[in-house]
Amino acid sequence: MSSTPPLLRCPVCRGPLNGSDNPGAARGALACGSGHSFDAARQGYYNLLVGKGTVFEADTPDMVAARFNFLEAGHYRPLAEAVAGTIARLVPPRGKFTVLDSGTGTGQYLRAVLDEVRRATDNCTAVALDISKFALRRAARLNPEALCLACDVWQPLPVADA
Repeated sequence: MSSTPPLLRCPVCRGPLNGSDNPGAARGALACGSGHSFDAARQGYYNLLVGKGTVFEADTPDMVAARFNFLEAGHYRPLAEAVAGTIARLVPPRGKFTVLDSGTGTGQYLRAVLDEVRRATDNCTAVALDISKFALRRAARLNPEALCLACDVWQPLPVADA
């Protein structure tokens, strides 16, 4: 997992969410100043789902595997390349660039974007959001430099306003 970008917000209180350097946070945890803490799963993501849950069904392992195999076969590769090329053109010549993939799924589109963006800058932060822990496991393996977060994208996102 990558280092925690300063742009994260606690899904409970909206305070800044920091990495394990935060006093009171367990090693490998994200925590806010109010004491809300979110542990890192060994599969490479943080679970920021809070409250009663959601009415939406998260993808199952079989659904994730089928989507991964379909995308790996190249069926949407032209679309992924077009998205990646468009985003790469937005990268400033110098400076920091952040990619937020809301609904990242298996992370294959994010991988295409990061591969293209890395040609322009090595100062890029990636955040991948999805409600499915099974999808995030795939996304984290495919994008180890990304911060992968389980959250409901129909709720306020766990990121600061731009």
